[in-house]
Amino acid sequence: MCDTAGASFSYRQDVSSTVIRFERPGAQATVAEDGADAEPKTPAVADADAAWGASLGKLGKSKRKAMELAAANGTVSTGALVESAQITRRAASAALKRLSERGLLEWVGKNAHDPGQFYRLPNDDRFIS
Repeated sequence: MCDTAGASFSYRQDVSSTVIRFERPGAQATVAEDGADAEPKTPAVADADAAWGASLGKLGKSKRKAMELAAANGTVSTGALVESAQITRRAASAALKRLSERGLLEWVGKNAHDPGQFYRLPNDDRFIS
């Protein structure tokens, strides 16, 4: 979708946030939430940003946290989500499974009892920079 729109995709993480950014040449200026000048965005890129934010906004707190961890680290495990979202192991496992069923995350492991199993963003054009 980015190639079709002529946009580039990047993300960065700092201690307290993950920023996902779509850019396209010939854009309009906007102001970031913190009041700092943001990079200019075209209406198409702004619409894509809004759609991504809206789709994440529809997720519950633990599912949003799982997606943030996957975007920031490349993977997310049940244990990592338990620690980060401060939820039970059962709730973390259920959240990750639902994200996988919706195609937002992809499960990787040998079997259901594999101690090294994890989830990652699907390997498709939606998530490649």
